[in-house]
Formats: sequence, C-alpha cells, structure tokens
Amino acid sequence: MTKDQLAAAIMTINPSAAVEFLMSFDVLDLRRYLEHLELTREPRGRTSVWLRRGDTPAVAVG
Repeated sequence: MTKDQLAAAIMTINPSAAVEFLMSFDVLDLRRYLEHLELTREPRGRTSVWLRRGDTPAVAVG
C-alpha cells in the first residue's frame, strides 16, 4: 500500500486521525499502526493473540 492508501485505511478506522499528522510518518510506521488498529477490532479472549515486535522494548523508562 502507498502512504496515501495507508492513511485512508487508518482514517476509516480512526476518523480522529488527521491526514497531515499521518503523513509525517513513514510507510512502515503507518503499516504497523494500521495492523494495530485492525487487531483492536477483533474480539478479545483466549484466541486473541498479539505479539510485541522485537524492535521495541517491553518496558520503557523516561
């Protein structure tokens, strides 16, 4: 998907996301956010699975 297509798909799920804000991210970040939004639409329960990507820490200290 192109950056425009990803932004449009994100805005269908999250209408409060501004296109100007979304366009400030790269394609990979937009794709990851869209995947996250799609997962949140699924029912939660024993069959619901989310795997944290290895490129982000489990715990962040600021």
